[in-house]
Amino acid sequence: MIRSRRLVAALTAALFSPALAYAAWLPDGNPLAVTPDYEFSPNLVTDGQGGVLVSWVHYGTAGGVRVIGLDAKGNVQPKWPSDGLILPELAGEEDPFMVSDDSGGAFLTATAPTSVGFTHLSPLTSEIVRHDAAAMGAGRSAPQAKDAATMHEGLILSVAAPDGLGGAFVAFIDNERFYDTHLVRHYAADRSFTEVPLGALTGCGTYYCPFGPLTLCSDGAGGAFVAWSQDCGIRILRLTPQLTIAPGWPTTGVPAQACPISSAYVGMCPDGAGGAYVVWQGYPTGSHPIRIARFTRSGTLAAGWSESGLLLSPHPTMPGAQRPYHGAFCSVVPDGSGGALVAWTDERSDAGDIYLQRVLAGGALAPGWAVSGVAVGVAPGRQQNPMLTSDGTGGALVVWQDEQQDPDFAIRAAHVDAVGRVEPTTNTGGAIVSQGPGLRIFPRIASDGGQGAFIAWVDYRDGNGDIYATRVLAPTIAVEPPINALRLDGIWPNPSRGSITCRVTSNHGEGIDLELIDLAGRVWVRRHVGSGIGPHELTITAPAAAGSGLFFVRVKRPGEVRVSRISIVK
Repeated sequence: MIRSRRLVAALTAALFSPALAYAAWLPDGNPLAVTPDYEFSPNLVTDGQGGVLVSWVHYGTAGGVRVIGLDAKGNVQPKWPSDGLILPELAGEEDPFMVSDDSGGAFLTATAPTSVGFTHLSPLTSEIVRHDAAAMGAGRSAPQAKDAATMHEGLILSVAAPDGLGGAFVAFIDNERFYDTHLVRHYAADRSFTEVPLGALTGCGTYYCPFGPLTLCSDGAGGAFVAWSQDCGIRILRLTPQLTIAPGWPTTGVPAQACPISSAYVGMCPDGAGGAYVVWQGYPTGSHPIRIARFTRSGTLAAGWSESGLLLSPHPTMPGAQRPYHGAFCSVVPDGSGGALVAWTDERSDAGDIYLQRVLAGGALAPGWAVSGVAVGVAPGRQQNPMLTSDGTGGALVVWQDEQQDPDFAIRAAHVDAVGRVEPTTNTGGAIVSQGPGLRIFPRIASDGGQGAFIAWVDYRDGNGDIYATRVLAPTIAVEPPINALRLDGIWPNPSRGSITCRVTSNHGEGIDLELIDLAGRVWVRRHVGSGIGPHELTITAPAAAGSGLFFVRVKRPGEVRVSRISIVK
């Protein structure tokens, strides 16, 4: 299977000429993982050198987590395998969570039914600095085969945060059998490893405690904040590197809101001054309004903030940061100036639009920002799963899932500057990142270190989940296809018995060529269209000698190439 994946990746690289594949990002995204199996759960981390690390889960033969390093132009970094580095595997590994190690590398954690994996990847290379697969001990049920449609049990929802000293904190839930245990681990730079049940720290007990999923962020001093829902409220606690409660903090944690809340999934980010912002869905439970509060490193509410938090929107809402198979954590990031940026799906007008808000350290809204949030993605149908990254100047880039063309979901993005102005100004629905036949879901975003961002998502354009990525630039979100764009909008049927219909669109007058190519790079069919202007629906037939297998349909004109995969079964 791995040999097959590498052959496909090598052919894909060959099909795009070096002037294209190694000079620019493709308008509809660059394919990172295109296989007959399922690729899922992308994550992104900036490498500190203008590039990005992308991780995902491969479901199929030799399944497990993959990671690949890309430079600013979309090239695979020289020391990385072209089809991604296969991390040491755990049986049934799923839903990886990746964060920066603050030195250009990344910490990655993922759960399996009986183990939690932790991997440290070095900057700009595929070297694994450290890998641990710490099992939960005897007496647990054996790992079982999983697939992309299975709701997983056992160990779930691992999250991570760097400690700033070369190590990381990891938290997760063990919901084996009839109890939930919420555990926090610290992987120190000296390779030592400690673990503590959160319930044991707070006095609730080692095993079952009525806690929601855990969220982590660094405290900037070698420790971490952990936040969770408990009973009907929110609590936050600061831990030392030794996994003890920081001095001055109450054992049971500081309440962010006493009661009630409407979602167990909490968002959190550092405030840049040793404290943290916490975001949750508050009361009344029928409306799910978004609220935020700021806490200091000493365990008190920051000046200007109340326990009930600052109301960001009084309307019915849904949080962002959807985790596959699980719930959606509130989407919040630092604004780079001591404040915070929050995104959510807001149902004030229809099934859901994307709104964004910026708050200042003192508890007030940033100047220029609308009281109930700035609309960045307003369109018919549901817009959801907003993800954020700071633009470095007090604004944000936000990406989300556009569901107005069900079932052909699209990925859209927008930029909001420090005073709440939205780009692109001509489109209230956001700029198109990727659209076409098939689902595009679970977008993820990471800063490129400047005012742009990398985006990755799960893409079903070929009938099953693949991973695609692109890079966008603020302030205009320059990802719309240019006026002379060439598009391969669809091929069908797929699989085919030999006859293939292709929909091709071009706004340029030059002729275009349509080709059918096998895995060895042999061209079996070539059809030329004299005028490329306008949409074309073309049919080609694979000759009997081509046989059955995986092929590529390639359409090209001078300066542009588009490729899509097809299976031929005879």
